[in-house]
Amino acid sequence: MSIDGFFAVDKLSGITSRKVAVRVGQIFKCKAGHCGTLDPLATGVLLVCVGRARLLSRFLSALDKRYRVTAVFGTVTDTYDVTGRVVRQRDSSGLTSDEVEEALERLTGEILQVPPPFSAVKSGGKPLYTYARRGVAVKLPERKVNIDAIRLIDFRHENSKAIAELEVSCSKGTYIRSLVNDLGEILGHGACVLALRRTSVGKFGEERLIPYELVRLGAKDELIGRLIGIEEATYFLPSSRVNPDGEKAVNFGKPLDASMIAEICGIERVSGNVRVLNEAGKVIAIYGPPKEGDPENIVARAVRVLKTDS
Repeated sequence: MSIDGFFAVDKLSGITSRKVAVRVGQIFKCKAGHCGTLDPLATGVLLVCVGRARLLSRFLSALDKRYRVTAVFGTVTDTYDVTGRVVRQRDSSGLTSDEVEEALERLTGEILQVPPPFSAVKSGGKPLYTYARRGVAVKLPERKVNIDAIRLIDFRHENSKAIAELEVSCSKGTYIRSLVNDLGEILGHGACVLALRRTSVGKFGEERLIPYELVRLGAKDELIGRLIGIEEATYFLPSSRVNPDGEKAVNFGKPLDASMIAEICGIERVSGNVRVLNEAGKVIAIYGPPKEGDPENIVARAVRVLKTDS
């Protein structure tokens, strides 16, 4: 059977995001991908895309995300989490919650962040983890990310360690492991991730989650009942509805001119990505602004066309 859409799977700790996507693909005998990798240690919301929805993965990957993370202070590892090799230890029992909250203020808003050495970010065309596994030192690429909010929700001491649970709302590309590492360095104790859970991607939160056990067991009917359709999944994009001539042009990826647009919903002009709907209200493509030098009648150009899988 042909199926298009997204599943919000509750990823378990200890398995890769790719393994979850592959298993979903096996169930429906189709190709499957995912919208934003979760570390093997992490749990929570993993959006798996199947069918034509795979063409939209990068748009959903760009949505803001929310996490709950448990950080242990006084332990620094090469992976920035407890699965890695310990490179530094110290007593953090004297750390206070007030000190942590003060440090969090420095990590809110637009910040510069360096990805962990063990990550899929590329340098010289290769993922950083390939260098880290060989012990090769490389200059890690710094980039801007946005931390919309970071809140201390629990603080305690266990033995000689201070442990904090944080809630983080952030932009695409944020590494929570790096955020915790930076927090530890600001406080002078060092820190690493003890546990990590993604609680939402865009509007899709834990209430939409499919237990991984259903995926493991191949419970096809139960999964289909929880499928997130393309129309719902692309809620964050403004819409443009086309007439039948426009739909024919879109199916071939042709530029749209004003005569093909039946309605532009919620926007005055095409200045960014928009989802193109046919008269039945189905998403048939993602279009973007015209190119410089295009005739004035051209109002949008194809970014992704959702052709039917063969």
